[in-house]
Amino acid sequence: MAITDSKPVPQKNVAYHIGFPILDADGDLVGGATGLDSEVSTDSGGFADCASEAVQETGTSTGMYELDLTAGEMIGDLVMVVIKSTEGKTTPIVMYPEEAGDIRVNVTQVSGDATAADNAELFFDGTGYNAANSAVGTVAAVTTVNGLASAVITAASIATDAIGAAELAADAVAEIADAVWDEAMSGHLTLGTYGQAMRALGLTGQVNDVAPAAGSFILGDFTEATADHFNGMVLVFTSGALLGQGRVITDYAVTTQLATFAEAFTEAPANGDDYVIVPGSELGSTLAQVFRLFITILNAATGQLDAGSLTAGTIDAAAIATDAIDADALAANAVDEIWDEAMTESGGVPAVTASLRDAFRWMFALSRNKITQTATTQALRNDADAANIATAAVSDDGTTAIRNEWA
Repeated sequence: MAITDSKPVPQKNVAYHIGFPILDADGDLVGGATGLDSEVSTDSGGFADCASEAVQETGTSTGMYELDLTAGEMIGDLVMVVIKSTEGKTTPIVMYPEEAGDIRVNVTQVSGDATAADNAELFFDGTGYNAANSAVGTVAAVTTVNGLASAVITAASIATDAIGAAELAADAVAEIADAVWDEAMSGHLTLGTYGQAMRALGLTGQVNDVAPAAGSFILGDFTEATADHFNGMVLVFTSGALLGQGRVITDYAVTTQLATFAEAFTEAPANGDDYVIVPGSELGSTLAQVFRLFITILNAATGQLDAGSLTAGTIDAAAIATDAIDADALAANAVDEIWDEAMTESGGVPAVTASLRDAFRWMFALSRNKITQTATTQALRNDADAANIATAAVSDDGTTAIRNEWA
């Protein structure tokens, strides 16, 4: 018996479990009725055997019985059931299964007040329920459009993850993104925040020069009190005809805020063009150092650089910035010479802290050379197969095969 299908009101097209008595002519309960025959009629379509048969309540003989009706047997607006027994007793059951729109609501009973403005039908007009007759109480006066009272929607009233990507319109996502990217950094410089980190990537400003030149012009929006404050940094334009161009600052005059560049821009900027000064740039620092070095060692008589202009030891490791010489700075044949250097055969197992050269030679020998193995030892032979480079003890207990560390 599907007792979970028992409901206070039968529903259309929903399985239904009912309980009923079988009575004799005197109205007494008939316990242990035999030959039970249950039939159902849907929408006056004639009686037919039910899919299930009525049974007496489990463990009792009190005359109470139960019957399961399927969703298909409950599909009608009028469902009639008769349960017959050998004793000649018949129990009729008539049902009107409920469906959407069948049940009407008495709004006066809902609100407890006959006044129209207090009834449920006008709940959303801003007047709300009558506080004296309803536990719901009076809804606050509407102060916003579309029937929402002021501050009705708060963070606490929105479920976690209620607003996801699917709930946001494309233009809303774009507007949020634009608002984030266009937010001024000046208000977001708290220590340890992303705003502070972004600010560290560059200082922004505009050209403040009515007659700027391609190789020098006056910076705006800065009040630095130290000469050469920006030397070695890179200024990159973010608007105007020079958009995207960057040059290294070689001189900054604190009294006039005039910046001079190691190489002139392709043309003079316009007054008011936007730029970013990238501080601590490795490229900027390196180029500025090289530029100043060339000025120092330039032959004063000829204006040219010659070997005699260089003092012994002028260019040493300390004079070259870290990572100043990378793959791009090396000629192709210089790189080829490194890769084309001949290897020597590994002479043994490299230590954990060995150089990359020794580790590479070991892996090459391990993948190329001959390997022999006995019941107890694996050996890596040298190229001539004349001696072992290294050996490793091996064992197999029938469950786990083990090759120990090379030695």
